[in-house]
Amino acid sequence: MAYGKIKADSIIYDNSGSDVDTTIASLVAPKEGTAIKSTGESGTTKFLRTDGDGTCSWIVPPDTNTQLSTEQVQDIVGAMVTGNTETGITVTYEDGDGTLDLVVGTLNQNTTGTAAEATNVTTTANNSTDETVYPTFVDGATGTQGIETDTGLTYNPSTGLLSTAAVTTTGNVIVGGNLTVSGTSTTVSSTTIEVADKNIELGKVSSPDDTTADGGGITLKGATDKTIAWVNATDYWTFNQGIETTAGEISIKGAEAGNAYVYLYADEGDDNADKWRIQTDTSGNFKVGNYSTGSWVEGITLDGSNNATFGGTITDPKGELRAIPQNTQGSTYTLVAADHGKHILASGNITVPDSVFTAGQAVTIVNNTAGNLTITKGTNMYWAADGTSANRTLGTRGVCTLLFAAADTSYISGSGLT
Repeated sequence: MAYGKIKADSIIYDNSGSDVDTTIASLVAPKEGTAIKSTGESGTTKFLRTDGDGTCSWIVPPDTNTQLSTEQVQDIVGAMVTGNTETGITVTYEDGDGTLDLVVGTLNQNTTGTAAEATNVTTTANNSTDETVYPTFVDGATGTQGIETDTGLTYNPSTGLLSTAAVTTTGNVIVGGNLTVSGTSTTVSSTTIEVADKNIELGKVSSPDDTTADGGGITLKGATDKTIAWVNATDYWTFNQGIETTAGEISIKGAEAGNAYVYLYADEGDDNADKWRIQTDTSGNFKVGNYSTGSWVEGITLDGSNNATFGGTITDPKGELRAIPQNTQGSTYTLVAADHGKHILASGNITVPDSVFTAGQAVTIVNNTAGNLTITKGTNMYWAADGTSANRTLGTRGVCTLLFAAADTSYISGSGLT
């Protein structure tokens, strides 16, 4: 039997002996991908698979739907994260509502990873209990930084006060409200202090009195302390250094209807004779007094008309002004300048020199003998009895006075003079 090719548009098989045609197949065009159905296969759609050994078999095609439901996705992701603790964060899957619960743990400077870069924290309020709080810092200006803590601060919620053992800053500090400093000392190391308030209160305590004020004042540190202090025992401000004013004046005013006093105590006034007082009284008198007798005694009083009253004797370099000092000479004697204002108790002759005395000065001569004494003149010595200028004789127990009109001119008069 020979084999060949049949080329026709269709093949007709006639099995009835009649002219009825039955088309077995139409071969108009090639057929590709047409399903081949096996005899006796029914039900689930199957496909023909080559088995790799030259044979074929029919199998049920697999499910090609690869989409997962929402529940399936949640369960898968939940299984991946639930119970797993990464550094600083814990995740728990809540199947009931399909959510993830995230808990961020405590962060410190050693914490790394995403959890260490949190920008928000959850806080709780404490409005009643004093507690110690710790400020946190970073050690750089930008980028990822480690968080650090330092010394704790004590916070009082009821007063709003924050306290610490010490605060140091190298920059300016501006306080917009009142500044209250509580402690045993306040140290200011600045070179200039400016205070707008023109009144500074010292010793301000809850119940101030003279006892709490005792010793209060200002101390300037130096080789020795320079102090201005109020002393309760004396009721005075006490300076331990001298006071100098460049204004050229000091004003001391007495209390209304009261006197004004200046007290001068030498050697700290440890005995009464050291104590002196300058006073102006309400009657307009100026007085100088001393406390040597145990009470104040005015030694000099100058009234408003400049009249002077002295409580004791008045003296000058010669002695008491109401007395004429004595110069006793037992032999011949030449007058000297120191004899001005004195009397010479003479037992010998007296010489009056030129250019020793000045106008207005006077000397008295007393003859202390039973005989006569000679008084020898200088250039001019005029006798008041006759106006002549010559040497004079002073008789027994006689007294005369020389009044000088110039350095070389004197006038003489007296009892027993010839």
